[in-house]
Order: sequence, then structure tokens, then C-alpha cells
Amino acid sequence: MPLISAPDLSTATWHKSSYSNPDGGACLQITEDIPGTVPTRDSKQPDTPPLIFPTTPWRAFIRALTGNTLVPRTPQHQPLLFLDVDGPLNPYAAQPEQCPKGFITLRVGERPGTRQPPHLWLNPDHGQSLLRLGFELCWATTWMEEANHWIGPALGLPQLPWVDFGDSLLRERPDGVHWKTEPLLRYANGRPFAWVDDEQSDLDHAYVAAHHPSPALLHHVNPRIGLRQDDFLALLTFARSHKCTVSGRAYTHTHLEPRPAHRVGSCTG
Repeated sequence: MPLISAPDLSTATWHKSSYSNPDGGACLQITEDIPGTVPTRDSKQPDTPPLIFPTTPWRAFIRALTGNTLVPRTPQHQPLLFLDVDGPLNPYAAQPEQCPKGFITLRVGERPGTRQPPHLWLNPDHGQSLLRLGFELCWATTWMEEANHWIGPALGLPQLPWVDFGDSLLRERPDGVHWKTEPLLRYANGRPFAWVDDEQSDLDHAYVAAHHPSPALLHHVNPRIGLRQDDFLALLTFARSHKCTVSGRAYTHTHLEPRPAHRVGSCTG
């Protein structure tokens, strides 16, 4: 809201909120004696210089305030986006030693318990594309907290919350449902969510439909090519259609400083 220079207020009549207590309270005072402006001041410090606002934006502010339309868009008002790394962001199944166009190569060393090679192919443009979708982003990957060390910095992403899979990590279920599915539902806690991965099956779709009360998008990504424009379009459509109005539980964020990965170089083909 713009400010303007102070007029002569020596004879102005000031009004304060009815919520102010007999001692002056912690309230704002205004005067409507000056056409085209709304001077404001602190009721406890009436001698301090006032803040002067134009009448039109001030009235718009009051209408929005009384109409409760100034509620910020917090993460709990957004659907979740569970992000797998290997497959959607790192197309590990692409032609061996053929870095996809637009991607960079990062060397990360061997990762016990995984089949992926000791390097990553990542597209730096994916970070901003993900941030613009309108989701609360969350890592849902075997990398868990390590995604904030290796993956996020290369994509320009901030520190993100991550799902701690605990004893479920890589443990196959007898019913064929993916080992990630149940922990993701617990984390979502009833919120709408999308999940990008390369390993969901019809069993996971059925499990989510039976056990999750809100809309969910299980979006399969081809690990040979990773996220493409049509994938982002599908996610954007879901996010716009399913803005969350139910507050979720408190999430655990990591606060580890990112450490740089060894960037080998960008790929041109």
C-alpha cells in the first residue's frame, strides 16, 4: 500500500478501535478529516509521525480484512507433491552413458541397496518448473534427507521436507503394494497429493483409492526420459483443481547445509 507525505494534522480528530482498553491499548488510531488520505498512528505513541495512506487502497484493505480474504496461501492450503528422484528427475534408464539433452551429470559414488549408476543426470530447469506448480514439494525417495544435499542444490530448490520411510525402506510387501505407498498416505494425513515415480502399479492406485479420503494423482514417469512438459502439465492441472482446505499435521524439515556435488559438466545431446 503506498504512503504519501503528511498533511497538517494539528486539528485532526483521531478515532481508535473499540477493542482498545482504557489505558490506550495496543491499537491503531486513524483520522478521516483529511480528504483523499487516511493518516494512522499508534495509540500508545500519539506524538510519533503518522503513516499516511491514500483513501482508496486503505478502504480496499479494510474490505479485505473484514471479509477474511487476506489469509495467506500457506503450504497447508496446497496439495502435496511427493518427488521421487531416480526416474522422474534422474532418468537413470536412459541409454547407457548417454546424458539426455539439457541435463547435467553429477558424480555421487555408489549407493548401497540401489541399482542406479554412481552418477546422476539432472535438468537444472526442473527446479523452477516444480516450484511454479502450486504444490508443497516433499522428497519421497530412497535418498530421503540426502536429497537436500545432492539433488536440491543442483536444481535450485530450497531445503524440502522429506518422508522418512524407516523400516519400510525397500521392504517388499506380500500384497504387491509398493513399499512407499502406505508411508506416503500417513504423511499426507488426508491432504490431496500427487506422487511422481516410475514404480507405481495398479495395486498402488487401488490401495490409495481405498485408504485415502482426498484426491490423489499417482503419476508414472518413464525412467528413460524423466519429467517432460506433458508431465508438468498434468501436475499443474491437478494442483489447480485440488487446492487443499484441510490443515495437515506439522511436518519435520531438515536444516542441513547443502554440500556441493561434483559437477562434471552439462550435456548437449
